[in-house]
Amino acid sequence: MLEQTQTSTWKGLAQAGRLHDAIVAYVAERDFVSWFELTRDFAEFMDTSGDSHAFLGESDNNVVLWMGMSSELCDTVLRLKADRKLFLHPSRVESYLIDGCTLRLPLVKQANTKYRTPHWLPTCFRTVEASGR
Repeated sequence: MLEQTQTSTWKGLAQAGRLHDAIVAYVAERDFVSWFELTRDFAEFMDTSGDSHAFLGESDNNVVLWMGMSSELCDTVLRLKADRKLFLHPSRVESYLIDGCTLRLPLVKQANTKYRTPHWLPTCFRTVEASGR
């Protein structure tokens, strides 16, 4: 019964057009949410596919977090991250393989490496900051 209440909370917020709040509630409920899960589960409430990409840093476009989403979803998620309502955590590529959706890019192997070509850093969202940061 608790799961139905929580699910209806984020869905109710999304249906009311409160997408920022809905995304935070969704991540709080599910925890360790992938970019793919956001694009899949919010497609009912907003356009989630498009040509926008999210990168790790503003100045480095070669560490890719996710590709092929709408600018609305990308901007919303990055705003929530900047406002410290959502936090990115490193994720295993297997989390994306389970959902059948990965990026066709080489994986980031080392933190703080400057890549000359695009590399994918699998990440997930949580509502808590990573420990040690």
